[in-house]
Amino acid sequence: MRRQWKNVIFYLICFLLQVFLRTLLPGLPAVPDVVLIMTAGLMFLSEEREQWMVYGLIFALIWDMVFGLYIGMGFAASLAVYLLVLAFLRNFQAEGFVLYLIYLAAVTLLYMLLSWVLSRIGGAPYGLLYVLKGYPARAIGNLIAGLILYYLSARENVRLRRKNWYR
Repeated sequence: MRRQWKNVIFYLICFLLQVFLRTLLPGLPAVPDVVLIMTAGLMFLSEEREQWMVYGLIFALIWDMVFGLYIGMGFAASLAVYLLVLAFLRNFQAEGFVLYLIYLAAVTLLYMLLSWVLSRIGGAPYGLLYVLKGYPARAIGNLIAGLILYYLSARENVRLRRKNWYR
């Protein structure tokens, strides 16, 4: 129970960090999606994938309710991305630093495309090229956030995997 409270507090800190990054760095073309990248990164790095998915979905819904143009669009896009990630990670042996970076870039692109499709269905006036124009800046920000997460959690997760290998 104590560990789950730590996870909720960690997600709350990341949620607030994402809010403050938007206000502290208004000149940046895109601010990283900290909750999305943290959820996708922890699903890649740890064995408790479903738990991280649930936390990510809860905070995606909260983000939509507080800051979203439409309530539920980001949640639905996050749900689709997390389910695809879960299917990918269950069917393939996903380890390695370079694969992690490619994975984060793909998650960012998939989330942006799904968000655009759902927003377009909801009546948003912007087109696909407008969304793709912001992808490089957003991908760089998300990769930096993912690298920080990798650095912070890789030691613990590698230690746990080695412990399971030598039983």
